[in-house]
Amino acid sequence: SLEIRERTLGGNHQLTIHMYGRLALVLLQEGALEEAEDLARRSVAGWLISETPRTYKSGRAHRVLALVLDRKGRKGEAQELMKEAVSIYEETLVPGDPRLESIRREAEGIGTQ
Repeated sequence: SLEIRERTLGGNHQLTIHMYGRLALVLLQEGALEEAEDLARRSVAGWLISETPRTYKSGRAHRVLALVLDRKGRKGEAQELMKEAVSIYEETLVPGDPRLESIRREAEGIGTQ
């Protein structure tokens, strides 16, 4: 569980940070937006202070937080985070990777609904 990881590894360990983001995505899908935002912010913050702040996983953390904020109606902040996510994905994925095109399409939809 998350509490066990935090106790044993610490809140800034990459496995814990990764779990914050994964759980935030699940909470988003369940509509638990406050909890999802809290964990997504912890994930982004954790990656920013990690030894590897611009990785595929940190891009995903930015993307998840953007999706949460978009759902909450905070369009401007969501768009900025999604732009950062796209930038990170462009740095970390090889050209032609289908995930890159998918994230770009997803980014176009942020703030438009």
